Amino acid sequence: MPSRVWTNLLFVASVLVLVAVGYYFANEYWQIEKRRQGLADLNEIASQEGPCAALAGIAALKRPLDFDSAGSVEALRRTLAVQIVGEDDVQAQAALLNADRDGLVGRTLCEQIGLTRELGESHPVLELLRFTREGGDACADPLGLSQALQSLTSHRPQMLHALMDQVAQLHCAPPWLAANVAEAVVDELRAKPDAMDDLEPLRIAKFLVTWAPVRAAQLSCLLETDGRASKVATAIDCTPYHKRHVLPRYRTKVEVVGGGATPLPAGSDVFLLWQEGDRCQVRPELEPPVSLTLPCGSISLRSEVHVAVLVEAVEFGLARASLVAGVVTFDGATNQVTPTVDEPDLKSWYGYSREGQPLGMAHTVRLKDLADKYGEDVPNNPLRAFCHKSGARYCYDVDWAQVVGLLQGDPVVYLSRPMSVILQPEAFLSDDVVSGLFAKAFGRSLGDDELLRVYRLVRGGYLLVESRHAGVELRWRLGASDSWNGASFGALEGGTPTPTARLLAVLDLEADGRPELLLQRIERKSAAGEITDSTDEITMLALDKTGKRLRPLTKLIVHEY
Repeated sequence: MPSRVWTNLLFVASVLVLVAVGYYFANEYWQIEKRRQGLADLNEIASQEGPCAALAGIAALKRPLDFDSAGSVEALRRTLAVQIVGEDDVQAQAALLNADRDGLVGRTLCEQIGLTRELGESHPVLELLRFTREGGDACADPLGLSQALQSLTSHRPQMLHALMDQVAQLHCAPPWLAANVAEAVVDELRAKPDAMDDLEPLRIAKFLVTWAPVRAAQLSCLLETDGRASKVATAIDCTPYHKRHVLPRYRTKVEVVGGGATPLPAGSDVFLLWQEGDRCQVRPELEPPVSLTLPCGSISLRSEVHVAVLVEAVEFGLARASLVAGVVTFDGATNQVTPTVDEPDLKSWYGYSREGQPLGMAHTVRLKDLADKYGEDVPNNPLRAFCHKSGARYCYDVDWAQVVGLLQGDPVVYLSRPMSVILQPEAFLSDDVVSGLFAKAFGRSLGDDELLRVYRLVRGGYLLVESRHAGVELRWRLGASDSWNGASFGALEGGTPTPTARLLAVLDLEADGRPELLLQRIERKSAAGEITDSTDEITMLALDKTGKRLRPLTKLIVHEY
């Protein structure tokens, strides 16, 4: 009897094992069929609706996938990416798949990327993904990143967030690109103050203050005034320095009443916090802080701006710095430009290229402090000593010179506050428009060896600067219907030996469409058959009352020692 029971039990167990084994193999077959059918369905979707639809179908699959399914799906994703962006662009494939995995690329955007590629171009979002997802080098391709930022419409917040997450990678980006990125980030933070709070606020704040100082200060003071929280804006801080040296200061022309607050009398000083079109948001010098929105035409610039130029970059071993000297000062209270006489009490200068592009902030230093720090010997008159050391016979004879920290690039103009007073040449005028303007102004055709820069003036006029070897020829009209006026400098002046001249920068300090020109001019003399420089000067030229002639406003003259 017991033996029969054990026999029955063994029989039942054997049946159960056989059933379990059968179920296992059947389940495996069903799973394989299911995976095969799922992949077949995705391939069918890809062939019928396109690879982007299949990619969206993969994103909708339930997670987690088993080992075999994950491998098959990933292989299909790579195949779809090749179909979307092409087989030759491996970095674009990786960027697309990486962003798709994180949910940044939906079907619509994917279709746009594929369509753009079929047209022989690259979608701006995909270009930006190269930098933010695949370690793209902004230093190697700054133009690509700039074009992506300019063209970007969708996903802009995510892309800017990704750039600021890797803000250290922008350290070697050219100044113009860093400024563009910084301004875009400020605009994003104004719309959503906490957009970057999960990143490193101090790093981002330093980047914004360096490359968009006015916009950064305005953002901080604006959010403080409105009572909106932002870690980045708090790190920037609405400091007394920002109010004194960075924020544009204006004066009201009329009494301002708004928001039930006490009327603000005409002639009150206010800080400009933001401008949109012809409406300006300002903050009076009142506590607690309040903001008012009023027509921009009802305020006038009050800020004072000192303009200086690079005199010499001196180097005594490890003690290196730049000497800058003042040229002119714009007094916003009187709306006058006068020669700089007194040395301003400044802790820093803002450097700009001749095209008005920011080069960063240079802090004032003492050469003696640098010498003590690095154990170098610096003479009492470093400029003259450096000229003698370098074998030069001439040095600038200036009323005052400040020593500032070196900047990247070759700064031409220094400003005491970051303001858009340096005019930038027009970059998007068609060849036909440029040729037409030149023919009307100069009465001839533009030569192949001549460089022309066109500056648009605020009253509808133009300034045309034609640069030749060792000479500059100017034509200008202040209004659209005014007649053209002209002046020539350098080799175009004639004489033997001929002088040389180059235009360093064009400014409009009073914002009245009457530009000031910063010009370097060198006179030469001939003695014993040898031609040498006799004078070297940096001159600020301004228009006279008629607007027809340029007159020297101030000069920095080289002195022979």
